[in-house]
Amino acid sequence: MKNSHQAHIAVCIGTHNRPDSLSNTLRSLIRLEVPNDTDISFIVIDNNRERTAEQIVREFNQISSQDLLYIHEEEIGIVHMRNRALTEASRIGATHLAFIDDDELATNDWIKELYNALIRYEAQVVQGTTERVLPEDTPNWLIKSNVLQLKSHATGQIRTSAGTRNVLFDLKFINQHNLRFNPVFNFMGSSDSYFFYQAYLKGAKIVWVDEARVKEVLSKNRVYVGWIIQRSFRMGVTDFEMKKQLGAYYSIFNSILMYILYLFLFALLSILSLPFSKGISLKLFLQVAKAAGFIYKMAGFTYLEYKTNE
Repeated sequence: MKNSHQAHIAVCIGTHNRPDSLSNTLRSLIRLEVPNDTDISFIVIDNNRERTAEQIVREFNQISSQDLLYIHEEEIGIVHMRNRALTEASRIGATHLAFIDDDELATNDWIKELYNALIRYEAQVVQGTTERVLPEDTPNWLIKSNVLQLKSHATGQIRTSAGTRNVLFDLKFINQHNLRFNPVFNFMGSSDSYFFYQAYLKGAKIVWVDEARVKEVLSKNRVYVGWIIQRSFRMGVTDFEMKKQLGAYYSIFNSILMYILYLFLFALLSILSLPFSKGISLKLFLQVAKAAGFIYKMAGFTYLEYKTNE
């Protein structure tokens, strides 16, 4: 039984057809060091038509000393998974909710670093650093370009948003402000960025914690130029949609002027730099792709990166 007078952290792992990587994630989580005077629970949300992860969870429940709750969410889409996590964590009485992806590995002190920083900085949201582990045959020029790695920041830096790949937040704050992940972004992506930006607008203090680290094992199908460009294009699409949802039309006007400039200027610079550096050329072209995505969405088209045939 959980102690109702102390913090209760629920760690959520959403999963969709990744049994092997889910097992690795759970294996890293059962070794977590729990912060003092806190309870911890784990929630696996199987976002699938079939109960594909149930057996994996059952097996880990036999070897773990912590609660491992299995939830089957049939409504396909990452927004439905994330909102179900909010509901289930609230139902079991959690005061805080953490998210980690099903292709990530947590260090032993991951949740302790997040929680201690949340208390130390009196924050409502803390975001940790995600280090990507690349396949051995990743081209050297692509590694040196650093485009596959996610950005990190100094501990204590104030942010205006966050992502669910490595995050802990005050669930009571979220429920008090009735914040939920927006279905508009279900297959488009960036529902987490929009969610945490809304929290920021409601007064949430969002802090970066560099010591709270997880590793993301990047699959081979993501280590090629086409996927990287596609991801940048999608970021342009969601950039427009977030501004639209917020009613930030002045910002849209400024952005469109900037992105039109990017389309021509960075396209030219990308071509000119290609003979000298493929890495620099790609970085420049990613700005072109993002600009194209923004204009594409503004023109009334859409791009659903996470849409499946299920």
